[in-house]
Amino acid sequence: MAFDALKKFFAEKILLPRVFRMDVPGYIVGKFYTFEGQSAFVRSIFMPEHFFTCLETRIEKKLGKNGLKRLYCVGKKFGWRFSELHHLSTKNVRNSVDLTANFLETLYAEKLSVNEVDVQKKWIQLETIELAITRVNNGGYALPIGAWAGVWAFLNRDLKLECALEKRKSSVHVLSAGPRELLKKSKKSFFECDLQPKAFSRNYATLNTPPTQITGGYVSLNSLLDSNFFNYEAGKLELKTPRERFVSTEVSLLYWLEEEFGDLVEEAAFECFSEIGKANKSNGSASLFLAHLLTALGFGLVDASEGRNKNVALKGFPCLDEKSNVCKQRFVQGATKGIYAGFGGSKAKLKKISTMFIDNKLAINLKLG
Repeated sequence: MAFDALKKFFAEKILLPRVFRMDVPGYIVGKFYTFEGQSAFVRSIFMPEHFFTCLETRIEKKLGKNGLKRLYCVGKKFGWRFSELHHLSTKNVRNSVDLTANFLETLYAEKLSVNEVDVQKKWIQLETIELAITRVNNGGYALPIGAWAGVWAFLNRDLKLECALEKRKSSVHVLSAGPRELLKKSKKSFFECDLQPKAFSRNYATLNTPPTQITGGYVSLNSLLDSNFFNYEAGKLELKTPRERFVSTEVSLLYWLEEEFGDLVEEAAFECFSEIGKANKSNGSASLFLAHLLTALGFGLVDASEGRNKNVALKGFPCLDEKSNVCKQRFVQGATKGIYAGFGGSKAKLKKISTMFIDNKLAINLKLG
């Protein structure tokens, strides 16, 4: 078998089926295997594509170009973490590029091809068709533009490599990554971000591993796929009503977006999930719909009470490190309020949020009224 064919087989038949376990309620987890035989535990979540485009619109409107640069920097930091977490090899950059390109194509694009690689010059070009987020707004400053800058910087061990986006046709975009001087010579528009990678928590796997037994009638993503609530094909997860694509990401991106853009993250999540709630209000209970949706998307085991004063409890919420309990969880606040508003209720107000660790799992409790 030719080496390229072997890599494609490895990515499609061996790597990807193990990246996501979608049969565990509240958890999207798995292991990434490299050619060197290394493996890494990963906790992922699915977030609406519309959330990312809505967030970019709000950031640009309120914070301007500097806000988009900050968004790009979040993505670049995430790309570096993604590479480090997945043990991408820096010894053979070309092999890592091909493997990562196959992985990204399966998750984020209809087609992704490596057009040009010059390892000596630290230069690469990827051509994509129907690239997630970018296909909607010609943006994607955190994901995928900033993220690919971080991946390329990691593979070359050069913190100052950047990535630029170029639109070729309506659905075709090219990502060019390399040294700043080469991007300037090629007249690419790009942001400069001096990356400062963050250290990992040693307890990341412990904090995010599913419990051995889960009882209580919680739903998994697989169960909602079986009931045709979602469609999933070649790494593309779509909600049927309204038709909305969901994008997979490791949990750190969510935390760093909240850290950088708190209120705007909550506003974007509210807008997005209120539309989802409005399109599904004929399904009956807003609380049951909310609990099933967030549980299936990997946000832990979710219970939500009915009535005027609502209580939403999330057990085993995705956790970045031991300090995650001090975060304000702006995304899940916006999503929760949005679902209730979309189902026809008045905009719920947060009365209290409490967070704690129970059996090494992050638990969040929201009281709304």
